[in-house]
Amino acid sequence: PDCGDPPRIENGDIIPLSEQQYRSGSSVEFRCQEYYAMEGQNRSFCDNGAWTKLPVCLDIEGGCGHPPAVDNADIVELLKETYIQSESVTYQCQNLYIMKGSARVTCQNGHWSKAPTCTGTNNIYNCFLKFSRVLTCMVFSFVWVFSHIIIVVLLKL
Repeated sequence: PDCGDPPRIENGDIIPLSEQQYRSGSSVEFRCQEYYAMEGQNRSFCDNGAWTKLPVCLDIEGGCGHPPAVDNADIVELLKETYIQSESVTYQCQNLYIMKGSARVTCQNGHWSKAPTCTGTNNIYNCFLKFSRVLTCMVFSFVWVFSHIIIVVLLKL
């Protein structure tokens, strides 16, 4: 069975509204008006005489754009173009980095709450790396000096 005209959505438009009759399987695309963000799929399909779930256009006044970038961290969720008031994202530090601050950042009155930082690798690990490099250098230096002393002593004999 065919569907009737596609339903209108509040604060949104249908693009393009060109067909006279909507057969099963046909679709329409929705777009939100300025200052509104779409929640849900931007397409609705005619399915056996009924339209599939419609998107909703939410007021983004007080909303936010992309969350702040944090060096050496990734956002766990999929990124969106816009976020509504009180929506949050979660950060995770990359391997060998330690988070300082809250992993969760929230959109509040058009601004993001304070983002965490991901600082250098674990201090014990850093210290071990530095120490092992110094120790290796000292061993090689000692071997080089000792071998030269032996050569000099042997040459004097």
